[in-house]
Amino acid sequence: MHPGNPAPLQKGVSIAVFSRDQVLLIRRSREPYAGLWSLPGGRIEPGENARQAALRELAEETGLCAIELAFVLEFEPKMPEPGAGVQKSYMLSVFACSKFTGKARAGDDASAVRWTKPGRLPEGDMTPGTAEIITRIWSMRQ
Repeated sequence: MHPGNPAPLQKGVSIAVFSRDQVLLIRRSREPYAGLWSLPGGRIEPGENARQAALRELAEETGLCAIELAFVLEFEPKMPEPGAGVQKSYMLSVFACSKFTGKARAGDDASAVRWTKPGRLPEGDMTPGTAEIITRIWSMRQ
């Protein structure tokens, strides 16, 4: 890629899982952003649509199976590439879920899971855009 050309837009998914008045966060175990809290999610793999990717990522990272999964919004976080000083472009299809089966556990590229109230997010320890996504979805639910 030519240095003056922007990086291609990558497509991914995020899933906001709610249980009563809490949202589920995962701690990322791999780069980029290892050690930071995030919503479950990841890249859309070849041959998948966004919904399929969201269901797969949720199961891989948390062990949960969504019963009802609703598309909520598209979001393009500003995500600086660690150490590079440039911003990578991502377009996230964000889904919300409040009906699911299973018990949340860390899996795949998550080192921990945590239920937290949207008003008590660990904002300094979160991936770019996560707090904004949660706040926007939470306000839609009210």
